[in-house]
Order: sequence, then C-alpha cells, then structure tokens
Amino acid sequence: EISEGVIKAARNYFTPVNKNVFEHPLFNYQINDGRNYILMTKKRYDMISTGIIHPLVSAGSSNIYTEDFYQLCKRILNDDGIMCQWVPLHRMPEEHLKMVVRTFVKVFPNTTLWYKFTPDFIILIGTNQRLKINYKNFMARSNIPSIQQGLEFDSLDGMSLLDAFMMGEDAVHNYAGEGKIHTDDRPYLEFFNAKSLVQTTQRNVEGLSKYRQRVTPWLANYGQTFDEKKQIRDQINHYFSATQKLIKGQIAYAGRDYNKAGQVLGEAFSSNKDDMTIRYNLQVVLGLTQENQQEEITQLEKQLKQKLRQNPQDAGAYFQLAVIYEMQGELDKSADAAEESLNYNPNQLELYLFLGPLYERQEKIDRALGTYERLEKIADELPPEILGVMASIYHMKGLDDKAIKYAENAFASAPDSWKVNHLLGTIYLDQKHEKKAIRFYLKAIELAPDAVQPLISLAQLHFSQQQYDQALQSINQAIKLVPEDRGLKELRQQIWNAM
Repeated sequence: EISEGVIKAARNYFTPVNKNVFEHPLFNYQINDGRNYILMTKKRYDMISTGIIHPLVSAGSSNIYTEDFYQLCKRILNDDGIMCQWVPLHRMPEEHLKMVVRTFVKVFPNTTLWYKFTPDFIILIGTNQRLKINYKNFMARSNIPSIQQGLEFDSLDGMSLLDAFMMGEDAVHNYAGEGKIHTDDRPYLEFFNAKSLVQTTQRNVEGLSKYRQRVTPWLANYGQTFDEKKQIRDQINHYFSATQKLIKGQIAYAGRDYNKAGQVLGEAFSSNKDDMTIRYNLQVVLGLTQENQQEEITQLEKQLKQKLRQNPQDAGAYFQLAVIYEMQGELDKSADAAEESLNYNPNQLELYLFLGPLYERQEKIDRALGTYERLEKIADELPPEILGVMASIYHMKGLDDKAIKYAENAFASAPDSWKVNHLLGTIYLDQKHEKKAIRFYLKAIELAPDAVQPLISLAQLHFSQQQYDQALQSINQAIKLVPEDRGLKELRQQIWNAM
C-alpha cells in the first residue's frame, strides 16, 4: 500500500469489515509503491492480485496494466501461481478494454475472464497452465464459515461465484483480437478522447456477453457417477441460463433503462431465486426505479401546479394532481384535488370511480356513498362492484330496503359474482330470511370454493340454528383454506362444545 493513511483508516474504522486482519499471523503489509516492490523483491508468491485503480482516471496508474508490469509479476509467481487483475468497465472505451485484456493475455496466455456481480468490472485470471477447477474442493472451501460469511457479504455463494466464469482461454483471445499492446514506453491507455468515456459500461458488457461460456469444461472432480455429474451439470446450466437474463438486465441498467432492467432482472430472479447476486442486482434496480419515478412525479407535480396558476379552473390538471397525491399516499390532498376537479367538470365518470374508493380507504363511508350517489345521477348504469358497495353501506346504516334494492341490482348485473351472492345472503340473514341467506351463501361457495368468508358465514348461520353437523362441515372447509387462523379454530371448538 502506497498510502499510510489507508492503513490507519483500515485499523481505526474498518476492522468489522476486514475482520481485524492486522492481527492475523499470516498478514503482512508494506508501505511502498507496489510496482517498485515487485521489481525489487526476491520472494515468490502463490497469488498476486492488483487493483482497484482505474488506468484512465488515476494519473500514472496505467503502469500497472502494462506488459512490462505483468512480466515482473510473472517473474515472482510460483509455477502454479495465479495472477489476478481487476479491470473496470466504466469510463473505459471498448478498444482500451480489449487492449488491457490483450496485453494481459500476451504474458498469461492461459487467461480466463470472470464477470457477474455488477456491470462495473471484470476479473482476469492468469495461470501458467490451463485453469482446472476442483469442483468439490471449490465448493467445500466456499462453505468454510469465514469464507461463506465473506461471500454472503457480497451477495455471493459458491455456485454463484463459480457461475461468474465468463470466458475460457480461446474465447478471451477471440474477444481481445489483434491490436496494440500497452507497454511502459508506449502507454496507449493514457491517450483517449473524453467523449469516448461516455456510456462505455453498456457497450462493454454487450461486447463481453457475446463470448460467454459455461464453466463445465474447466471443472474436475465434480462427480463420481454419471448421475452425479449430470446433477451438477444441470445445476450449472440452471445458474447459467438465469445469469444470461441477469446480464441483459445489467445492460439495460447500464443504459439507464431502469424499467426494462427491473423487468428482465425480475425474470432472472424468477428463474433462480437461489442466486443471491441476481437478488442483489434486482434490489438495486428496483431502488433506482423508485427514485427515478419519484423524480418524475415531483417534476410533474410542479408542472401541474404551474398550469393551475395559469388556469385555476383546469379540471384535468386537478385530476392528475389527485392521482399523484394518491400514489404518494397523501389521501386527503388527493380527495381535495379530485373534488376541485369535479367542481369544474362534474361529468367525469372515471373520477367518481376514483374518488369513491379513495373515501372508502379513509373510512369516510358517508362521503363514499355521496360520491356514488352523485355518479348514479349522471351514469346510465353503475358497475356491479359499485352497486354492491352502495348496498353494503346502506345495510351498515340500517337502510335495508335500499340495501336489498342495490344488492339485487348488482346481482342482476353480475349473477356469477361470489361477493354479490354473499352480500345478498348477509342482508337476507339480517332480515331473518334464513333460507334465502343459505341459498345465496351456497351459491357464493359454489362460485368461489377458495373464498373463506362465505364458509364462515354459513357455519355461523348453521350454528345459530343449532345445525351443528352442517356448521362443523363448513368451518372445517374454512380451516383447510387458512389452517393458521385461530379464530376459526375457536369457532370450531364452540361448535364441538355445543354438540
């Protein structure tokens, strides 16, 4: 580490993250320029990992991306050592990205490329021999508690990490192609057009995705029998297919098409709910989508208010404001804006259908009923849902004649609605018409066998008439639908006690 301040910060503020690595007996650090250290040291290493420094953004940092630097690293690697290079995808023109890969491959021909967690970077892994991954050893190590905890911190597990394999040696060569090599005396990476740094992430991920491969040919020790190997291959294919969708979502995300990204990542998550990396990416995009929508809503609200200052009687602007306030949970303001809109244009049928349920959500039942009564005066026909709501409100207010009238009108419009049948049954029951009530309850159950409320109502009716066998039959059906409901079990106990 070149900066002593980084070490101090790591000691003082980041021990929960780095697990107080400074106290680990195997840990050692040098305050030095990394390249100078590699130039002078005589030690040999099993692994060298470089990054995270952007070669184009940080002045002079491109010298740890040169062929000369990689040769220095190769000199001090053990024969079975691994060279690991972080490479950014943001603010990195595609031709420069390919140059970095090409330069790395020139020194480490057996290079594999890894990508998955975010669309921000790739990892190049260079080895002296062709990479071979011992599957059982890899998965066993990923399940060591300390390693597992570290992976989970980055929304990874063993299989998701293995699925981050993107290209083998030949694919990496084909992707990089022929071209310039970045060297100490020809530092091509340091010369670029500022315009070429714009929207590079999307182009880079799109370019990389065309060469993606499954990791299977690079695995060893992944099953003793044909069935074991097939099971592991199937799991790898399962992850691979879902990650194909993940990458498409990341491309949309990098292009700031958050709605498309959310849709595609949702499909990826549906395909593989076990992949924590997909879940993480989906959560990020959903958060951005909400932020983006909120910004759009805020701007629209400002525009509508400006419009109303110019024309205070603009009913359409008030209606739009009502919708915006409702989306933000400001129900009082939404209702006020809707009423203002109706004040200037009382013939907006759809606005009554918006305002009535709004009052219902606020439990302002009288205002909801008044809204529907106003709608009834200008509409040729009311929807059965509204007729049913009006019947329920009239029934609640003790106006049973009106309640039956509106419930029967709702039934005439929608005889196959279980809710309407159940409502009629309840109204008739309160009027002591038990036989009619039973008939409508049974019809509701026939129409919606998975609906709990008609079964409960029928059980209570039979129980009140001391028809315990029928009551028990209905309540048992209800309990099958919601076995965790304590109230239903208590009602069943009451029926048992009465039998």
